[in-house]
This record gives sequence, structure tokens and C-alpha cells, in this order.
Amino acid sequence: MIKQLGIDYSSEPVYRIDNFYIEDGGISPLDIVLNPKSWGSNLLIISGEKGSGKTHLSNLYVDKFNVPIVAKECLNFDMLESLSLTGCVIDDINDIDEKLLFHLINMSKKYGSNLLFTVDKKVKDIDIKLPDLKSRLLQAMVYNIEKPSDSSLHFVMLKNFIDKQLRIKSDVMSYIIERTPRSYSSVIKLVDILDKESLACSNEITIPFVRKILQEYDI
Repeated sequence: MIKQLGIDYSSEPVYRIDNFYIEDGGISPLDIVLNPKSWGSNLLIISGEKGSGKTHLSNLYVDKFNVPIVAKECLNFDMLESLSLTGCVIDDINDIDEKLLFHLINMSKKYGSNLLFTVDKKVKDIDIKLPDLKSRLLQAMVYNIEKPSDSSLHFVMLKNFIDKQLRIKSDVMSYIIERTPRSYSSVIKLVDILDKESLACSNEITIPFVRKILQEYDI
């Protein structure tokens, strides 16, 4: 008999410490992200591809320290004073207003508050025009989320199925892992497609159904 994974399904992403996947061995990212005294500065940047856990980690930080998450599109000069006093999280600093970010970093350092940024590439590869800002970011503590193992891909895929209230059997999970490109973004893209196609066809997600989707889509 095929074992079906029995988990409490909810409609929204759930960011908790007990559902954050940690690889065996090495330093847990939680020990770094949730311990600002270990950063060596007042700024931590988490880098990693889409779906690697950056948003999960930043939400755990927010929950622990009760600081705001600021959408980069909403950042403005009027907010800088209050944000530099409390500290904040900015999820994805690509294409952000560079002058605003530079002032936020300087003011937060002045007031002794902590900042946490996320980005989907190496810090040195961020397209930054302002030399002083580039220098500040390169001086920050950086936690790089490395390429995924089978077990971490399995976890990310399962969490995305759960977030979409989709039930998935263990043999189907294994089939997908063996045939999907080894990246978090590929797994997330496939789960999104399976969600839409299974809903449109009122189809259970089985191995034949997944095989058909993989043949039809460029994952």
C-alpha cells in the first residue's frame, strides 16, 4: 500500500521554526538569523534562489524581534527615521531605490538597530550603481543558501503542496524529484502548474498525470 503523507493542510504559507527544514551537519541558519549578536555588524543579507527559504527565515526573525517587513516599493524618506529606530526586514532588495537604502543603512547603524535583507543572487552580483551602497552591502554579514539536496527539494516541494492544499503521495514525490531540474524555482514552478492543471481537469495528482505535465511544459 502506498503511504499518503498525512499533514494538516492550510490555505496560507505557514512560517514556523518547526516547519523550517534544516540539513544535517553544519551550522543551522536559525542560529545565525535569529542571533544578531553573531552577525558582526547590524546588517545581515540572506541570499539564495527563489523558494530556498529566505522569506521563511525573515518571517521567523520578524516574529522573534517584532520588527516590520517593508515592501521595497513602499520604502520612502518619511519612513526612514522610524525604521532606523526599530530596525526592519526588506524581502528582496533587487531594483530598490539605492539612495533610500543607503540612508536606511547609515541611520540604522547610527541608532544601533538591526536590518535584515534578502536577495536572490550573490551580493557581489547585485546591480548597484551607487558605489557607497555597494560598499556597505559587501561589508555586511551574508548567509548564502546553497544549492538544494534531494531532502531539501523534497521538503520545499511538500511545503508548497501543503500551502496549496494539495495532497500528494510519497511515490509521486519521489517520481518528481528524480525528473525535475535541481533547483527550488523548478520545483515551485512545477507545483504551481500541477495545482492549476489538476484543478482545471479535476484530476488527482498521480504519476501518469505528472508525466503528462512534464511532457507538456518546459520545467
